[in-house]
Amino acid sequence: MLLSETQAEFNALLERLDESLDIYQDLREQLPESSRRAQLDEMIQERSRLLDQLRPQISEALKIRPRLADQEIEGFTLALEHLMQLWHQTPEHALSLLREQDDDILQSLTNAQASAKKQGLALPESLIRRLDELDQHLAATQVWLQTGQASS
Repeated sequence: MLLSETQAEFNALLERLDESLDIYQDLREQLPESSRRAQLDEMIQERSRLLDQLRPQISEALKIRPRLADQEIEGFTLALEHLMQLWHQTPEHALSLLREQDDDILQSLTNAQASAKKQGLALPESLIRRLDELDQHLAATQVWLQTGQASS
């Protein structure tokens, strides 16, 4: 079954969120025990919570089936490439990769919402609230990443 443009955009958003958790977890392992690591732990938990809530809401609202195995392998391969980059780079470069990842997620969020609007699709209010939470989470994460760059 082919996905509509809106389904594909929301599916891409979920995939990017899922991949970002792997990347953030890898950065976490590189940080020494500190308040910065504790803050990252909280961000990872929040992102995981949002993903766990968004996945069924998006699937139900847009009638998206679970990803196929080959798509999961592609996502895993991309995440692995990012992890390898993080492992071999300086902390400053790792933060830059995380910013790029979050920029991609924000672009996916914007594209998904624009596509739904373009197709005249009325998203459930609960999903709209969750997408707003994700937007706020991404904004807070960007501030955290900028602060990390300034203190590096």
